[in-house]
Amino acid sequence: MKVVKPKGPVVTAIIAGLAMAGVVGAFMSNASPYVTIAQAKTTGGDNLHLAGVLQKETFRQDITNGHITFDLKDAEGKTIQVEHVGIRPASLLDADKVVAIGCVKDGRFVSHDLLVKCPSKYDEKKANPLTQS
Repeated sequence: MKVVKPKGPVVTAIIAGLAMAGVVGAFMSNASPYVTIAQAKTTGGDNLHLAGVLQKETFRQDITNGHITFDLKDAEGKTIQVEHVGIRPASLLDADKVVAIGCVKDGRFVSHDLLVKCPSKYDEKKANPLTQS
């Protein structure tokens, strides 16, 4: 008597494993990592997220060409010039922190999108007048 082992579950497990590997691979290739200035200079891709403090005194806007430039200081204390082409976020100059999304070209960070992180107007001391002195 010959024993026949079922092949269906094995084939299904292999296909499921390959599908999972494909999903993970696609996710990883499209992920947008937060980077420091040093990492941005050595990392490829045009969807890097560079977070830092906007150096307001360096802000320049060219309304004719739709460019804005400013210096951004990262958590490591390094500074890079950011060039953004497009609409300036309304609250950009009120922002505590900025996230520029783009890549490094010719020694500057060229941004195609800007995210602003404004100070919370719901700070505990401001929100609760009883805690103010």
